[in-house]
Amino acid sequence: RALLALLEREGSDDYAGKAAQAIKYNILAKVSGEAAADAWLEANIANPELRRIALQKALDSQDFDKARRIADEGIALDKAKNYPGLVVEWRDWLLKIAQAQGDRDLVIQHARQLFLGSNCFQEKYYTILKTQIEPERWVSFVEELLREIERSRKPYLPTELISGIFISEGWTERLLNLVGQSPNLYTIDKYASYLSEKYAAELVALYARAVSDYLKEKVGRDHYQEACRYLRRMIKLGGRAKVTELIADFRQRYPQRRALMEELERV
Repeated sequence: RALLALLEREGSDDYAGKAAQAIKYNILAKVSGEAAADAWLEANIANPELRRIALQKALDSQDFDKARRIADEGIALDKAKNYPGLVVEWRDWLLKIAQAQGDRDLVIQHARQLFLGSNCFQEKYYTILKTQIEPERWVSFVEELLREIERSRKPYLPTELISGIFISEGWTERLLNLVGQSPNLYTIDKYASYLSEKYAAELVALYARAVSDYLKEKVGRDHYQEACRYLRRMIKLGGRAKVTELIADFRQRYPQRRALMEELERV
């Protein structure tokens, strides 16, 4: 009980205080009994650590209505506090609850919302959706996902989310078109391994444009070495003629950049 009193004095607003409350709950359950511990848990459930405990208890006991209430209250509370990470976590709990109940429609609803709410490709939710949607409906379902992303995210479309769909479905031509919309070196390089087998020539053209743009803005040996690294990559893709053409162009355009001339000699 002395330890409980000590934990009572711990502040609950910071991380240490919230962790202390979680410890207190476990001690209360042993010292004062489950009922007293649960009452204290409910009274302090704004603490995310305690909300997780309450959610797991409700799920384990198959009290799905209670579990949903706890998750919904967490979403409302943490939306108001502008804690998007916690909001996503409580939505994920709603998905777990739907899965435990075997409610296919709710599983699809929650997995879809979680998938569309991310800027990156969440394979976990995509896989769940694929297991729930009938195979003959899957392609049209994915196309509707893409339309929803375009409708809701303009003008800043989440490239990682869209590209993840294209990669997962093997839609390499659409992936190539997506990369071509913002052909910087980072983006091209990120997806080159998925495109090189079928679209080597197109990749060479994208790299050529991106390297030229890069050297317009960047000065210094480190940047020149980086540009030449991509020129070598173009050669490996079968673009030696294009690289020769670029090198001639760079020599004519930037004769005053001695370090660049030296690095081009090494390509």
